[in-house]
Amino acid sequence: MPNDAPIPDAADELIDAEPGRHEPDAAPAGEALAGLASPLYRARGWMKVVGLAEIVSGLGLALTVMGLLIAWLPIWMGVVLFKAAGNTRRAVADSDPAALGRALDQLRTFFVLGGIQAILVVAVVVAAIFAGAATITSFLGALAP
Repeated sequence: MPNDAPIPDAADELIDAEPGRHEPDAAPAGEALAGLASPLYRARGWMKVVGLAEIVSGLGLALTVMGLLIAWLPIWMGVVLFKAAGNTRRAVADSDPAALGRALDQLRTFFVLGGIQAILVVAVVVAAIFAGAATITSFLGALAP
């Protein structure tokens, strides 16, 4: 029978720690925070690249008439991702748990906006398919004797 017990990590140590009790082998809170934020901290450069790509795509969309309706979405996503990268850096540099919380909340916002963007894209593609089918049907109907 395999052992299904979870492997403890730095977050478990922070949660299980009793206030005022310091164990000699326990990592300081700043090190634990840095450990938790480490994956985001290492990805902050890519967060900025994707954020810039979102902003540029939003600006490109804003140049079209139909794009004006949805250009705000990728621009907002890019700004949120830039802010998340900055808060991640701040969380590690200053050992600031509030900055890490803000970064995670901004990432949640980014993914919610990404979901909305995906739904809008699917809706536009479906509408374009139906419009194309209607156009072809009407064209073929006009050719019939």
